[in-house]
Amino acid sequence: GVGEGGAGRGGRAGGGWRGLALLAPCAVTAGLGAWQLRRKGAKEALLEGRAGELARAPRPLREATAEAGAAGAEFTPVVCRGVLEGGSSLRVGPRARSEMGITKSGGLVVSPLRLEGGGAALLLRGWAPDSWREATAAAPGNAGDGGGGGGRGRGRWFRERVAPAEATGPAREVWGVLRRGERPGPYTPENDPVRGQWFFVDPPAMSRALGLPEDTPLVEIVREPSKEGGTGAGPRRPPTPMEILALRTGTAPAETREYPTPRGMEDLLEFPVMPRDHLNYAATWLTLSAAVGAMAFRFLSTSRAPGAAARGGGGGVFPVNPCAPARRRPST
Repeated sequence: GVGEGGAGRGGRAGGGWRGLALLAPCAVTAGLGAWQLRRKGAKEALLEGRAGELARAPRPLREATAEAGAAGAEFTPVVCRGVLEGGSSLRVGPRARSEMGITKSGGLVVSPLRLEGGGAALLLRGWAPDSWREATAAAPGNAGDGGGGGGRGRGRWFRERVAPAEATGPAREVWGVLRRGERPGPYTPENDPVRGQWFFVDPPAMSRALGLPEDTPLVEIVREPSKEGGTGAGPRRPPTPMEILALRTGTAPAETREYPTPRGMEDLLEFPVMPRDHLNYAATWLTLSAAVGAMAFRFLSTSRAPGAAARGGGGGVFPVNPCAPARRRPST
């Protein structure tokens, strides 16, 4: 009697902390699922705010920067007019890009624009391959356009700038959005302005390298709206298999041979992790939490049943298998 009662109490105590060992990962995975749902809501709010900002009519660059400071409010549509100095362009890279199924090495092109009436702006004109040269480009109608696929020589992002071009010429009107630059990742090397190595867009450092004021605004050129649809989406290419698996269909622009290639408004609404991705992550964590919770419930129910200690046998962390049927006593 007393020995059996002590053994029963010991078995119930052992089953209790073993049940808690199963409930702990259940709580952790549930917390991760709730965290992903909160991130989904925050990302949706961020996308809504950015979409509202991009939907505004373009404002003169000086007006936008005067109201929101020297750098201006990010993603504010602006319009400006000036002379592009292509010969002083800086290249940011390397940034690989896939075109027609072929991966090409290239990077971003940042050029100074001398504004009418004085002052300057940095123009983030888009992506161009290594082989592209400013001198081989046809005279563009917009600062975001470029021509041709470039010369035969292969350019180096780190040792030279874009081939010299005329520093003076007819003024052109460009439109885009104000940007604050790029936030480098944990493994992104530091920029080296002395050697002309630019791994990420840093407007103050680039302005100093070009002899411009440190607070020179950065304007990212945006692809012109489609004349047919008027939405700014432009032609689209079919999605790749990986984009279909990631539910990212219809988001990639059609391939183009005009460089530098600017982004469209819809590209500014894309994040590496979209709200749908957060929803998928949340569903994964919550499913794991439910599965582990069911196992813990089954284990606790089995361990509290009469005779569970006698059926446990062998020791270990889980002496009773929560998924195994109860063993029958041999008949006498």
